[in-house]
Amino acid sequence: MRFGGGWSRDGAGYYYTSTRSGRSEVWKAPRGVGPAKQMTANGGQCGFESPRGVFYNWGLEGGSGGGQHAALMRRSQAGDQQVSLIPDGFASQTAPSPIGFYFKAADTGDIYLYDETGGRSQRVLQHPPPAHSFTMSPDGRWFAIESARSENQDLMIMERFR
Repeated sequence: MRFGGGWSRDGAGYYYTSTRSGRSEVWKAPRGVGPAKQMTANGGQCGFESPRGVFYNWGLEGGSGGGQHAALMRRSQAGDQQVSLIPDGFASQTAPSPIGFYFKAADTGDIYLYDETGGRSQRVLQHPPPAHSFTMSPDGRWFAIESARSENQDLMIMERFR
């Protein structure tokens, strides 16, 4: 799971994870002067905002055997809601898309597109090369993968990615 942060959609703030409250929470620091705002209340990490302005973060949810697992949470007016990305699978990284966001399945490494309007995921790349991270251009046309190989690192750009 990625533990970084990201800029808000309007560029006025930056999301980051901190344990200064005693547990892992997502905070939003303003670009200029001013105090950071705590964005999560029940634990969270790796907050990001979709291009449509929806705030997401990784949180912990109770599992069926009493354990906990990482779950993607979406903030809405009704409160935080768990987002079901793919059945029996968890995501490990995200990249924005004009209609939602792309994510990498933690178990297979496949890349999916989550459509916020339909609330569904669609696999767009099966078995990509092993990667540390990936990103997508804002228009959804260019996909870049950071290679997991440490001896040589190449930049891969894919045209007409869908």
